[in-house]
Amino acid sequence: MPTPQLLAIVVCSLELLAALMIALNFGARFFLFVSVLYVGISTCYLYDFRNQPGDGNAGCWSMS
Repeated sequence: MPTPQLLAIVVCSLELLAALMIALNFGARFFLFVSVLYVGISTCYLYDFRNQPGDGNAGCWSMS
């Protein structure tokens, strides 16, 4: 199995586990922290907002 597919399975499992634990209120704070940490790291790592030309880095706050 290639590494990207394996990572996709692991991350999907982690997200489902975190959502289930938060919904059941079992270790909710820990799994909420893990979810926020994952979203923050993946956003900064995968979304190339620093290299957007012109107004492309304005995002949702663009007034045009």
